[in-house]
Amino acid sequence: MSCAYEFDVFVFDFDGTLVDSNEIKEKAFFDVVFNLKKGSEIMHTTLKKTKGDRTQIFKSFITNYEAQIENTKLNINQLIKKYSYITDSKVQDSKNIDGAEDLLKLLRRKQKKVFINSLTPQQNLIKILDEKKWISYFDGIYGSPKSKFENLKIIEKEENISPSKFLIIGDGVDDKESAEKFGGSFYGVGKIFGHGINNSLLNLYSQLCDV
Repeated sequence: MSCAYEFDVFVFDFDGTLVDSNEIKEKAFFDVVFNLKKGSEIMHTTLKKTKGDRTQIFKSFITNYEAQIENTKLNINQLIKKYSYITDSKVQDSKNIDGAEDLLKLLRRKQKKVFINSLTPQQNLIKILDEKKWISYFDGIYGSPKSKFENLKIIEKEENISPSKFLIIGDGVDDKESAEKFGGSFYGVGKIFGHGINNSLLNLYSQLCDV
């Protein structure tokens, strides 16, 4: 990766990148279906095979569930509503990744463009960030139902800035793949990218702070 200061646009994933909420999000899928016959078992299989946002996961869960449990009809809107109710309050109270807020403040001081690009529905994201008093750190907040790549293209068009000036920061393979497809640079957070989750943003902060 080039020196972080060379980038004009910083696009962050949210869960697992700025806040330590991945376990909260995963556990909530099981909480939603806990009272359903074989719900936890079928959700476990669904999560292993399905990648995507909550809508995609619950769609897949319902397909699997109704195929296995006779005379059952589940309402996806009710499942998603329950999931959002469980996760929104817990995520807004979850621990920040070390260095996250200091990094966001630094990017503001250096007048960089800063965005969130997440699989969380946009309205839920805005609510969570508002509760955390983080809205002012961002020039835009993007979530599902659009894909991460689609959101990057929207930001590019609205800001009229080349992808080569984008740094995409995330903890997931989907973040890396969307960055590569878009033509931007990628900075990985967490173990799958070779370092501990708690020092990833601190390292990025030091690159910006040293300039």
